[in-house]
Amino acid sequence: MNKIGKIIATFVGVGVVGFGGIKLAENKAEELLRADFDRVAQETLEKDKLTMSIEKITVDILMREVRGTNFSITGVDDNIKVDANVERLKESNVDLIELFTKPDAYGSGKLIFSNVTAKFKKEGVKDSNDGNVTIEKISLTGSNLHELNEELNSIDEMEPEALYALMKKFKADKLRMKNFSIVSDEASFSLADFEVNNIFLGTAEELSLAKVSVLGKNQEIFSLAEMIYKGEDFVDAYATKATFKIDDILIIPPKDEKNNEFSDVLKSMELETLSLDMNVRYDWDLAKQIIDYKEISFDVKDAFKLSLATKLAGAPTLAQIKEIEMMPTSSFENIDEIPDLFGDVLKQLGLLELSVTVEDKDLIGKLIALKAQEQNTTKEQFVMGLGMMVEQVLAQFIPAEKASEVSQNLRGLMQKGGIASVGLKSKDETALNFAEAFPMALLKPQAIIEQLDISSSYQAASH
Repeated sequence: MNKIGKIIATFVGVGVVGFGGIKLAENKAEELLRADFDRVAQETLEKDKLTMSIEKITVDILMREVRGTNFSITGVDDNIKVDANVERLKESNVDLIELFTKPDAYGSGKLIFSNVTAKFKKEGVKDSNDGNVTIEKISLTGSNLHELNEELNSIDEMEPEALYALMKKFKADKLRMKNFSIVSDEASFSLADFEVNNIFLGTAEELSLAKVSVLGKNQEIFSLAEMIYKGEDFVDAYATKATFKIDDILIIPPKDEKNNEFSDVLKSMELETLSLDMNVRYDWDLAKQIIDYKEISFDVKDAFKLSLATKLAGAPTLAQIKEIEMMPTSSFENIDEIPDLFGDVLKQLGLLELSVTVEDKDLIGKLIALKAQEQNTTKEQFVMGLGMMVEQVLAQFIPAEKASEVSQNLRGLMQKGGIASVGLKSKDETALNFAEAFPMALLKPQAIIEQLDISSSYQAASH
């Protein structure tokens, strides 16, 4: 054999031996995982009367992956028959040392569950369907589940406080679920995409939902296109800046129900469905104890948009929030025994600024016209009468010229549509304390008005 031939033969020989060693290691790892699964399955059968099985467990050391096929759980739990199956499971980026030393340390890598199905039926009730669940894929990345196994094993017996404490220990880089649905005899629910990023201390940095739909027996009754939450500048588990938005919420009243009040309200608004967007933005200054809600808006399509903005002083301190979180749930069961801490929090809250803006998209005009018709008068006369009444009421509390300004702007909104707003701002940046203001509003409302600057504006609709 020449020199090149010997080199090739040496490499082939080392490769065969190395591959054989890897296969032996993989077989040993599979045996360990199978034995641990059988142990858990036996404990589950004895404790919960549920049968667990898995068709195959495969370990790929070179790819650092553990795979499983057809994992199932069957049995009866609280008179509900359960039949669940996961077609494929995969954990990637597996810690190989943990694999051999702690075979129950699942969750240290990236977990993927594919084609999950579950059927729930009342035991002894023929043809009942209490929920058929399907999920195309669930993935969990960068979690610490493997560190929480001991506590997870006793999760069924945990009190709410212990469960909350466990939840705050859980961490993950990303949780994602695709094409989730539940179908039952009464209703069905579907969700195309659900994603949570940077889960820590019982909260998350980002959360999003896409294409949510709820169906009644015969029709879709609710849907939304997208919901997004994003927190920023966290202090412990609390976002000091956050945005929350929901796009294209659609609420459809059931067509086969008589005396449906919601449907009657929509008809009075000349709408068949309620379609809206929602936005919330806030900044929270922990040091100054100020929460600034920059936007709280509800945009009802083809109807109106309501926007609020407010700045509150005396917001709870971080210490107060943590103290509230540590309270046992029994503290909230009796309203007469709510802890004094809540009273202290309410006593310190006060108003710095508030603005209310209404944009009419012809809805208010239509409602005013209908009301005028009911009273056998014209829209113009009805608006004038209502405006005068508002002005008379306001003039009892605020200067006459300001009452007239607010009334004129309200008349413009009712008559021509457009955008009208009213603003309140505490004088000298001294917050109007709510605890003091509520009793004062009944006894001496003028004293409250004197602490506030009032503004009003109106912009006619552009046609």
